[in-house]
Amino acid sequence: YGKYQNVFLTESEYAELKQEYPDCLERLIEEMSRYIASSGNDYVSHAATLYRWADREKRRSRKRESPIIPTRRARAFDGKDITPRKQGVKKTMNKEDDYL
Repeated sequence: YGKYQNVFLTESEYAELKQEYPDCLERLIEEMSRYIASSGNDYVSHAATLYRWADREKRRSRKRESPIIPTRRARAFDGKDITPRKQGVKKTMNKEDDYL
């Protein structure tokens, strides 16, 4: 399979992959074919690698669809000096530092 005919799948492996990943299988096969042809590297099992790539792609697309939840709260700006971390270092916050 693939442009360079270097992706080896049995008919049953191809049918199972096509059934489970109909939207992306052909593109992934072409990516694998280009990679093998250009790098000279190969995989022990092309079917297993395609399953892994398709699963990774599915997880990534789910992450893109999920809402972004902030992990930290922004600091309140009160215009006062902040406590220096090193002796002799004094830092004051200004409006540009609000979002650090």
